[in-house]
Amino acid sequence: MFDDSHISTIYLNSRNILNYIPFKNNSTEELKDIIEKTVKYYNNLTNKNNYTQENAHLILRLPLNQSNSIPEERINLKFRAKLFMYKWDPSIVTEAVNFALKELHVDNLDVLTIAFPEYCRHKTKPEDFKPIWCEAEKLCDSKNPKVISLGVSDLNKSQLETLTSWARVKPSSNQINSILSCIVPEDLTNYADENGVALLTHNDKYKILSDTDFQDCIKPLIKDCSKWKPNFVLRYVVSIKCREVLKEKGYMIKAIRH
Repeated sequence: MFDDSHISTIYLNSRNILNYIPFKNNSTEELKDIIEKTVKYYNNLTNKNNYTQENAHLILRLPLNQSNSIPEERINLKFRAKLFMYKWDPSIVTEAVNFALKELHVDNLDVLTIAFPEYCRHKTKPEDFKPIWCEAEKLCDSKNPKVISLGVSDLNKSQLETLTSWARVKPSSNQINSILSCIVPEDLTNYADENGVALLTHNDKYKILSDTDFQDCIKPLIKDCSKWKPNFVLRYVVSIKCREVLKEKGYMIKAIRH
């Protein structure tokens, strides 16, 4: 068991989960499985010096496994990520993207979809979304952008219209939860069609990983697990362009002590 008394942050990179666990339609169960797999891997290490620590950060990574990898140049690959935010803190966007780029060894993401904190669906005022979206827009700026295209998740027509009305970088897509509703509202469909916003579906929970689930997963490894809560979860998918063949899928998590 790891003594976490001297660390303030835990980062976890599952690497390519296609090498480690069976495919699941339930993203929460899939995420819990890969965290437990990572915890088990570290618990089985005979040399505890193999834990990666940077300042007050503990970084947990499953080992690289190239056996199932498909060698491709970056130009032939599409990197898409969905960021699940747990707080209305704009800095999370930049930190999560920078961490993902570093871990994936790439210069940019083709698509970043932002899932605002759980209660966003009850908020429609521009000030609720603007700080986070403006932070995301900065990642699309410059000659060498870190993000090419931005998307959103679970916005209704009013929220999407409000965001689009002032955003410099317009959302290219809006993911709709297929579990909660099988029928997309007509006003949302019409607005998306008129403004070039692709409506996609997903089956993620608003809070993809609860505090309790995370604590239960890390309990065998982290001594004082009850004080740790997720700060963000980023899911990435790498596919081969044109063929849309799935090459990699993984999760990255940041948790902080409370």
